[in-house]
Amino acid sequence: MYTMTCFWLIFCLVFLSAHGLPNEEICNLDAEEGRCPEREPPYEGWYFESKRGYCGRFKWDACGGNDNQFSNCTSCMKFCTGHPEPEKVCREVIGAP
Repeated sequence: MYTMTCFWLIFCLVFLSAHGLPNEEICNLDAEEGRCPEREPPYEGWYFESKRGYCGRFKWDACGGNDNQFSNCTSCMKFCTGHPEPEKVCREVIGAP
């Protein structure tokens, strides 16, 4: 029984740590504005600034880019930091609605 419990515990830890990597990889990408500079007006999006540890605004032309783009600050902070109160961080620290 002890062996089986240890096996499942190790399995769960490996599974959870393996599934944490994609967020980290996405959130470490630089902001990419896309490949259609002639598009007017560009959309305002959010990306995670990994060097600063919070989300920032950027212009996105809705054509290309990478996965480090979010429709709002809250979804960006929640995805990239897992902060328990992303709305509060966006409102009080970043000044976003």
